[in-house]
Amino acid sequence: MCLISMAPCVLKKYSKGQHLLTNQRILDTIVRKSAIEPTDTVLEIGPGTGNLTVKLLEAASKVFAIEIDSRMVEILDKRALESGLQDRLTVIRKDALKAEFPLLDLVVANIPYNISSPLVAKLVFGPIQFRSATLLLQKEFARRLLAKPGDSEFNRLAVNVTLVADVEHVMDVSKREFVPCPKVDSSVVIIRPKAQVPDVNMEEWLAFTRTCFGPYAFVQYVPGEPILPNRPNEGSVKRRNEKKRIRLRLAFISSEKRKRKAEVQEAKRKKNIKKIERKMAAVAREREWAQKLAELQRLEEEKKKSTA
Repeated sequence: MCLISMAPCVLKKYSKGQHLLTNQRILDTIVRKSAIEPTDTVLEIGPGTGNLTVKLLEAASKVFAIEIDSRMVEILDKRALESGLQDRLTVIRKDALKAEFPLLDLVVANIPYNISSPLVAKLVFGPIQFRSATLLLQKEFARRLLAKPGDSEFNRLAVNVTLVADVEHVMDVSKREFVPCPKVDSSVVIIRPKAQVPDVNMEEWLAFTRTCFGPYAFVQYVPGEPILPNRPNEGSVKRRNEKKRIRLRLAFISSEKRKRKAEVQEAKRKKNIKKIERKMAAVAREREWAQKLAELQRLEEEKKKSTA
């Protein structure tokens, strides 16, 4: 189809971190794993040229697609019209981080890599209720999202998301399945909000995890007052000691570089001196041989004169 073939040209000129998935088998698997009912309303974020959107339109009753690029929106509308499913599609031309999400049942999306973290936070901590979110994410980000206590990748994002939702790994997707080809592989995960969420103050919880996983900055919190932002240059002794250790390490590395540079320069100087000495010795030998040759010639001439 001409609309699909022109997608790489569009993305070459303009990119919002989007990479279009073109493998039909993987697209079908994403739709199947999402467990879409015929009466469901689905939200898709970053539909691009509509490779996934067309399949969602065939499975769901209504699809809301949030796309900020007007050229992508034009291609998306044409594909929906050609498939005869334009009545089921509503395109929201806004930034997904700023747009208000409509009422929905499911989220199925190939999320742009550069907004993965804030977008996941908006979904799981936002006011909109949904049954599940099937997301295609950067593989490294998905690993962080799936990290468990004790894992080397365990992080604040995993702690916060696990508090309110369960995350399931579905499959990995090679970077070769995308246009344009990204530098890293991707993974499909499903986020399912928990039916029972612990009764905690979310502002206090987020402040607590920020302190645990942040740059050792102390966050003061007074009930009823807004949480102050992190100040990584202030606070704990541990942070100051860490900065001092880094500063000393950098100073040591710089000193070693200067020392090594001086050693290399001295070695080059000695090498040049030896080279000059060899040349001077060669010149001296040539002069000595020239003098000896001249002396032999003089003696030969004197011998000839005496015999004559």
